[in-house]
Amino acid sequence: MARYRLTLHCGLHKTGTTALQKVLHRNRGALAARGVFYPSPPEGVGHNRFFRAALAHELQHALEAFFVSGTERLLLSAEDLSLHLLDPARARAIRDTFARLFDIEIIVYLRRQDRLKESVYAEIVKRRFTGPIETDTHYMLDFRERLARLEAAFGRDAMKVRLYPEDAPCPATLLADFCAAAGLDPAAMETDGTRHNAAFHRRKTLLLSEMPVGGGPSGREFIRFLATSAVPDDDGIRFLGAPDTHRAILETYRAGNDAVAARYGMPEPLPTFEMTEEHAAWRPPAPITEAERKAVLHAFVAAD
Repeated sequence: MARYRLTLHCGLHKTGTTALQKVLHRNRGALAARGVFYPSPPEGVGHNRFFRAALAHELQHALEAFFVSGTERLLLSAEDLSLHLLDPARARAIRDTFARLFDIEIIVYLRRQDRLKESVYAEIVKRRFTGPIETDTHYMLDFRERLARLEAAFGRDAMKVRLYPEDAPCPATLLADFCAAAGLDPAAMETDGTRHNAAFHRRKTLLLSEMPVGGGPSGREFIRFLATSAVPDDDGIRFLGAPDTHRAILETYRAGNDAVAARYGMPEPLPTFEMTEEHAAWRPPAPITEAERKAVLHAFVAAD
């Protein structure tokens, strides 16, 4: 029996996954013409839903569509897999779902841990998390351990590990790198060059960290409102964490990062800390004032 090929793009979170998924979804026809099937999910442009137990039927429908598509390769992009696959039993179950008919390859993007922590924190305070960035420890930053769990399930030869292009995060740059990893032709795909899911400036993130926004409809409405609000003001500093904090994070994982780069033949090693002008200009963010908090809430209510 002929075997198919499966490419699982599994994050990490905050490594341009939304932008990449939008490009892949937009170019489904171009991919199909080259033998690659990128399923169109019931909602959105990525495939996180396929790996939720309650929505397993959606993955089944996608597989059925693939088998009648005439293509030979299935491409799935789901950053939440980077969480599911941390559980060895869940990782084996996902592997076994496909292994009978597919040769599986894993593409995973890493991002320097200090900036990954900042970016993940800025995202989770938009939902339910409250508290300072120092108290958020939910996201595993130990890449050596992360990849060891993936390798245990899928094998070393299935792994393609890439470094998120931190200094050139536009969709075209990321697409070119992803295509190099996946053996695709970026020239065959169109991209609008737009950045997606951009983070709030740090004082908006600070405001959200003090407010239990929640993930319901009213919470999402508030986040959309805050995206265009002039309050609180932007102090022009990028990071919440001090330079010494960023340095300490990277030093904590330096040995593991070097081991990962060597083991998986990464085109570039994970960076170490370097003091930049951006870091030299750092100062603590001014606290959110009661006046700012009231101004935002009053404007939100008035806009409803």
